Parts: sequence; structure tokens; C-alpha cells
Amino acid sequence: MNCPANFFTAFLLFLSVNIFAGTCPELSGEYVIGKSRSADFSTIQEASDALMCGGISGAVIFKIENGTYNEKISLSNISGTSAINTIAFESQSGEKSDVIVSSNNSDAVITLNGTSYVSFENITVDRKKAAYGNCIRTEGKAGHLLFNNVIFDGVEAAVTGASSAVIYMDASAAKSSIVITDCEINNGSFGLMKSGMNTESRDSKTIINGNLFFNQNEGGITLSNEDAPEISNNVISSTSGFEKFIAVNMDNAANQIVVTKNLVNAPNAAIGLSLTNCNA
Repeated sequence: MNCPANFFTAFLLFLSVNIFAGTCPELSGEYVIGKSRSADFSTIQEASDALMCGGISGAVIFKIENGTYNEKISLSNISGTSAINTIAFESQSGEKSDVIVSSNNSDAVITLNGTSYVSFENITVDRKKAAYGNCIRTEGKAGHLLFNNVIFDGVEAAVTGASSAVIYMDASAAKSSIVITDCEINNGSFGLMKSGMNTESRDSKTIINGNLFFNQNEGGITLSNEDAPEISNNVISSTSGFEKFIAVNMDNAANQIVVTKNLVNAPNAAIGLSLTNCNA
């Protein structure tokens, strides 16, 4: 008759030891995020915490149930990631409007710091009503990040500067193989602002393809210190009256620069395409 009690006591002891030891299981396979009884995690940050604590032992896919998730997401380096062992966050329905990640607090809705081999697909990231800030902010050394079929709704006000770029990637460390494809990038100061460290340590293999950049105040795409960037098949549309608006701006880019089949509709822009200190 004491077996259940003894088992429960042993389980609590095991759980306590593991919690205080800071150990977490490695993740592998498919998981569900949401409020249903079958969900493995109730919030996206809860899933992110599990990743950062235990790492992964195989490819991981997080299917996010329909709904609005009012939370700030932070991811850092995740052990076990590789070209084979990747991590994906995507809507369970496959419809980007069914999953909305929204935050008007802090500097960004999603912050990636030293994160690699992670993708976000078929979701909406909303920061429209904030006074400033980024939908995505990437810091530190990062690589192999994919943003596919995502709606990014940046700050609606007529903002300026990197702190209100819809997607911002800083110059603190090199970033490689960043792919942004088939996304809708709205509002903000810049649609995408990405800065490599310097000409000796450029970011490499940035691909920006098939996106709609709409209603930015300062500029659509601005890249600096890039190696072999590709900007193709994008639409950049803005009626901004900002006197220095530049639709596509590249500074210190080199080696196999591709800028092709883009459509610019910015009647008040100062410049459609600007290339400074670029060679290829």
C-alpha cells in the first residue's frame, strides 16, 4: 500500500535533483505550442527556454497552434544545432495570419543572440502599436537563419534609426547565410537593416528574395560590409516624404553582388539604388 507514496516521493526527489542540477532533456522531433491539452508547451518562450537548457539531439519542429501570443521571445546559442539538426517555428495550420506573436514592450518582439540554424515560417510578428523597436533583432555571431512567408508589422509611426528597423541585425559579430524570402515587411524606419563588422570580416551569403517592403520611412533595404549578397524579386513601395529615403542601399559590398528583378515604387524617394564602395 505504500508503493504509490514511495514512488511519488522518489519522483519528487528525482525532479528536485534535476532542477537544482540545471539539467534538461535534449529535444528532437515535433512538438506543439499552444493552449490545447495536447500541447507540449504553452508559450513560445517556454519552448525556447527548453531549447536553451537542454539543446537538441536531432531536428526539431515546433508547430504553433492558432492564436495571439503576447510575449517577448529570446533565443541564444543552442547546443546540438547543425546543418542537419535544425530548429523550426511555424504555424500549425500553415497560414501566417493564424499565429500572431506580439509585444509592445522592450526593444524587440524576437531577439536572437548568437543563434544559428533556426527558422521562422508562416507566422505574423506584430509591433505596430509600439513607440519604437524591432520585430526581429539579431545580435552576436549567427548563421543559417531563415525567415519564410512571415508578416512583419513594424512600428506604424514615422520613426527613424536602427532601433526601429523592422528587421535589425547588428555589427557585433559576423553573420552568414541569412535568408529572408516571401515575407511581407511593413512600416518601421527601415524594412531590413543589416551591418557586417567591417571590410575584413564581412557578413556573407545574405539572400533577400521575393519580399514585399511596404511603407518604410527611411529606406527599404540597407546592407553594409557584405560578401556576395543577393537582392532579387522584391517589391519596395513607400510614399514616405523623408528627404533621404533610399529604397536599396549597399555600402562596402563585394564579390558576386546580385541585384536583379526588383520593383521600386517610391515617388518621393531621394534614391532608388545606392552603391557605395562596392566592387564585384
